[in-house]
Amino acid sequence: MSDTHSQLASPRAWLDAGRKQLGPRSRFLVAGDTTLTYGDIDEHTTKFASYLDQLGVAPGDPVMVISNDPIAVGQLSLAIIRSGRCLCVVDPGGTPREIRASLVVVEPALIFARGDEIDRCELRQDCVWTVVELGAKPAKTLANRLFAKRDSTADKTSWPAVIDNCSAASELPDLDPEQCALIVFTSGSTSRPKGVELSLRAILTHFETLDHVFGFAGSVVHNVLPLSHVDGLIEGPLMTYFNGATWVRPIDFSVAAIPELLDSVYRHQVTHMLVVPTMLALYDRLASDMPDAFDTPDFQMIVSSAGPLPTALWTRFESTFDTVVCNSYGLSETVTSSIASGPESSGTRRVGTIGRPIGCAVELINEDGAPVPEGQIGEIVITGDHLFSRYRNDEVSTTKVLTDRTFRTGDLAIRDDDGFIQLRGRKSSMIVRGGRNIAPAEIDAVIGQLAGVVQSATTGIDDPMWGQRVETIIITEDTVSSEDVVTHCRRLLSPHKVPQRVLRVNEMPLTPSGKIDAAGVRDRLSGPRHEQNDHSSDIDDVVLRAAARIFGVSEADLSLSSTIDQVDGWDSLAHLDLVGAIEDHFSIIMSNADILGIRNLGDASVITRSHRP
Repeated sequence: MSDTHSQLASPRAWLDAGRKQLGPRSRFLVAGDTTLTYGDIDEHTTKFASYLDQLGVAPGDPVMVISNDPIAVGQLSLAIIRSGRCLCVVDPGGTPREIRASLVVVEPALIFARGDEIDRCELRQDCVWTVVELGAKPAKTLANRLFAKRDSTADKTSWPAVIDNCSAASELPDLDPEQCALIVFTSGSTSRPKGVELSLRAILTHFETLDHVFGFAGSVVHNVLPLSHVDGLIEGPLMTYFNGATWVRPIDFSVAAIPELLDSVYRHQVTHMLVVPTMLALYDRLASDMPDAFDTPDFQMIVSSAGPLPTALWTRFESTFDTVVCNSYGLSETVTSSIASGPESSGTRRVGTIGRPIGCAVELINEDGAPVPEGQIGEIVITGDHLFSRYRNDEVSTTKVLTDRTFRTGDLAIRDDDGFIQLRGRKSSMIVRGGRNIAPAEIDAVIGQLAGVVQSATTGIDDPMWGQRVETIIITEDTVSSEDVVTHCRRLLSPHKVPQRVLRVNEMPLTPSGKIDAAGVRDRLSGPRHEQNDHSSDIDDVVLRAAARIFGVSEADLSLSSTIDQVDGWDSLAHLDLVGAIEDHFSIIMSNADILGIRNLGDASVITRSHRP
């Protein structure tokens, strides 16, 4: 075990050390109007452990939660891990194809999902899975506690009602530190997802490192990142519990929610905010009129992860909002961060870098595996106790990157004379969009299923707001349009994986050996775009054409009355892309109120006219 807790009697004492300092009424989670206390978590865990025993779910068995609801994930994730089972949280926004692929990898003993997700993914069609429906969460209000009837019409076969009649376990079993406690998914180099197995020892060791660098013990952490991803789940309910902290998730992240999200920093006495660089870029663009958002007696720092943080954005944000921004680097295979540019007190801070290794050793190596001199580019190789155990049921992929507690990341970097590290790209073709890893091979495999597609090649194109954009070139028969490809992808892929642009070409860039030339693909997609040559001055026409291109739909399917709720592909990311396209075309700058006030395409036209002579 770690030096800090090596003298504790058991792994359970290690896990529960932070919680033991708190009373049952201490806040664990604040989500919207609902508050869960540590007492609520304890009560749920002891009953849930009995429930799993009754179902015959053995220690170590995987239990899957298909949800992004913080109440459900907060209670279930801790109950599953504290009772000695293995947790896996899956994105409910995934397509049925993606969700069922994750089931094949994990082979869960038990699944929790909302009724509509169960039906959409046909989870009850396969008798292999035991499925429990996630019911409506009870409001944590005084009136509810005093007057709600215990024998109400709630469905007793759904969670949380299924544990109502379970007696609390008198004692939770001790935990095996080497047992897999968590499975998270990472985009692999192929279309098949990889299930990363993390042991309890790796997770708890890493939590001690994070607390040492960022001071999370007893903190109030603002984290609205997706709960199916490591930074949302691990640094949400799990890290909060370990540190005896409070997790604040006032509302799901969206462009329209930015004012409320920043207001909640003061309202809930937040000390730390966890973000990805795209969120920082959106706050920087849309909240510059709230420069005192972090000027509170409690707030300490922002921690950015899951993607490169541009230096210009970093320095500008710290200047505008007069707060400390920390940068970190890690992967699912390393729990979260392995390298960090933390606060000044940590000795790791240098703006423009990812900092220094934390809780691990880092080497930069060349193609032959030999260390490279300082100032030269090499692959990041990490050695430490926080590394993953294996890729689930994928020994071949495991042995390619993991040897003797040493992990080859596939990321390239340089190290200066003072030991600070700067990222320099990836050896692989992985795309990082808005903090999410995307495998081009998965997208091309899906596109290849569409009749009439001859060939496709997907890549990431640099973007100042999202880090990278997903774009594809295709060769197709005349009957297949770019819009057909986007519609097909939208049916089979999660929204963040759907190409923002599909370009039809007559010839695919190839290397001399006949393989697709990745650099040539990027050159084709980085060339002049159709909209840059569009000299139309009619505002309505420009808005409709830009919207069709950005949302990946036919212009004939749009009108000025088309709203956000009606158009597939119109999400927060696409919303800012549309604004940017209009601003570039007409050489205008929309205000924050303008951007947040666009609810249909007619609004975009009216606001654009207000900025024109």
